[in-house]
Amino acid sequence: MTIENTGLLRTGQTAVYRAGDDGFYRKGVSFRYRDNGDGTVSDLVTGLVWARDGTGRGCAFGQLLTWYEAIDWAENLEFAGYDDWRLPNRRELDSLVDAGRTLPALDTSVFPNLPASLNYEYWTSSTVDFDPFYAWYIGFDSGHVNGSTKNYHYLVRAVRGGRN
Repeated sequence: MTIENTGLLRTGQTAVYRAGDDGFYRKGVSFRYRDNGDGTVSDLVTGLVWARDGTGRGCAFGQLLTWYEAIDWAENLEFAGYDDWRLPNRRELDSLVDAGRTLPALDTSVFPNLPASLNYEYWTSSTVDFDPFYAWYIGFDSGHVNGSTKNYHYLVRAVRGGRN
C-alpha cells in the first residue's frame, strides 16, 4: 500500500473557542480513507487497514466480548482475504476519534452501522500500565479513553498493517 500522507492527524475540531486553540489553527493532516471494496477501509495516513462495518464480520457482528475473548477473536479472524488481523492498540484505535463529532465521535460515512451499545465503547489490546487486570478502551460517544476490568464486555474492531 502506498502512503499518500504523512504527519500527525487533525483532531477534527472546527469550533473556535479562543484565538490560538485547536479549532483556530486546525493543524494536522486531514483524515483520508480509502474504501477497499471488501469490507475494509485503509487509513492513508497511518497505513492501517480497518474493518469498516460496525455490525459486520470484522467487528464480531457487533457482539460484546471480554478483553480475553476480543484478543482471541482478532487473532483468529479470517476476513477480506487476510488472516493477520489483530485488536488495535490504544493509540491506533484513538486515531479514529474525530473531535469534531459526538455520539459518535467517529466518521460514520467511513465506519457505518455502529451498535448503540455502551456508548460505542471498544476494546484496545493495551493493558493499563498500573493495573494488569485492566485494559484501555475508547468510548466513541465522545472519544474518551478509560480503563476497565478485562472481564467486562465491550465492542471490537479489527485492524491490520501499520508501521513498525
